[in-house]
Amino acid sequence: MATGICLQYNIKQHHYPLWFIDKLKKVSGRLLSDSGYLILKATSYRSQNRNKDDAMKRLIELFKKASHVQKKRIKTKPSISEKRKRVDLKREHSKKKELRKSPKTYE
Repeated sequence: MATGICLQYNIKQHHYPLWFIDKLKKVSGRLLSDSGYLILKATSYRSQNRNKDDAMKRLIELFKKASHVQKKRIKTKPSISEKRKRVDLKREHSKKKELRKSPKTYE
């Protein structure tokens, strides 16, 4: 198609941090070549300008995904009342099971 765009962005030319480049490799997959070029093809629209905009939007979206750092999980402990409730429920359950048994005979 004559209006298609092939956007080639060299990530090795720019000095990005290593963690960002590694994440960009994971996010982009096969779009990133071995030589360090990020290749995006846009042929969705009949207008060349709209295809350029589409390719740039996808490039920006890839960079946003790669730059996103997930928050670390904070470990939490169960509260004292939750612990107490759990033990009480276990005790009640144990009593129910004890009542199901046949009575002991003492001789």
